[in-house]
Amino acid sequence: MDLPTLINPIRDDGGLDHRYTGLARQIVDLAGKKCVSELAAFHQYTNDAEARFEKAGLTLVISFFQITMEPWQRRSFKKRLRQCLEEIGFRPSKITKLLTAGEFVAAELTDQFRQSDSYQDWFDSAEAAKAHNEEHIVYLHSHGVTALYHLARMNYKGQAKARSSYDHEIGKPLSVRDLEKLQRQHPAENRSQRSGRGRQPGTNQKANSALPQGSECPKVEVESSVIAELMPLEPSVDSREATTTELAEQLVYLVQSIDWSMIKDNQEAMEVLSTVEYTWSQISEVVDDWKYLPQQLTHA
Repeated sequence: MDLPTLINPIRDDGGLDHRYTGLARQIVDLAGKKCVSELAAFHQYTNDAEARFEKAGLTLVISFFQITMEPWQRRSFKKRLRQCLEEIGFRPSKITKLLTAGEFVAAELTDQFRQSDSYQDWFDSAEAAKAHNEEHIVYLHSHGVTALYHLARMNYKGQAKARSSYDHEIGKPLSVRDLEKLQRQHPAENRSQRSGRGRQPGTNQKANSALPQGSECPKVEVESSVIAELMPLEPSVDSREATTTELAEQLVYLVQSIDWSMIKDNQEAMEVLSTVEYTWSQISEVVDDWKYLPQQLTHA
């Protein structure tokens, strides 16, 4: 934990304001080594505690998604559940993972395919279906929250590859790093692709004509020269004139342009991202809430 960096004011662009670096160091020096040591210990303690009790948080979220309720009730509960988990002590980034992973596991456990009485359509007997269900539960239980989070964000091809790589002999799943790589190769379809209603008539769309409708969006490969142009993060359209859809599309393009597998080794980049950690969780919450909005019907 680099305390001087943590308390150092941030520029408008998200970087450290080095005009305050010396003052930040003076503050930490005045606080003393004992203070810094105790705060570092507290930081480690909270991280360890979160890791120890994240399964309990996941169980609560899974239970929430398994209960049948009206969409408006689910939205209210979900908002309060996020607040509750934060009050308990989970970080916003962890809460996002808990909600995503919990919804995924609940859907897997209540899947109509596994709950169907038509065992003969898939299995030789009811006993075979029950054994399959138990194996699947064991498989899901062998993953941690972060691993389940990556599974939830894969399409069915990625999930099938992860399942086929599972070592049944010792109950060992793929590592989090391997699952993260697999998720980038097989990302889940976004909401607009799944429902067909992500873009309403009349919105400004910039569809990629080179891709057939409903196809999977490939990983964007960006040359260093292009990255240099993107560094200022200036919108291609004046933000005062751009529509919300255009700005969201530019944000998605920039996110897809980053090599997330290497970003943890880039301290400056991580410092920039840490300044908007709560914003990412807000984005996730807005998208999650939107998923439960009533279907909007349009008439010709």
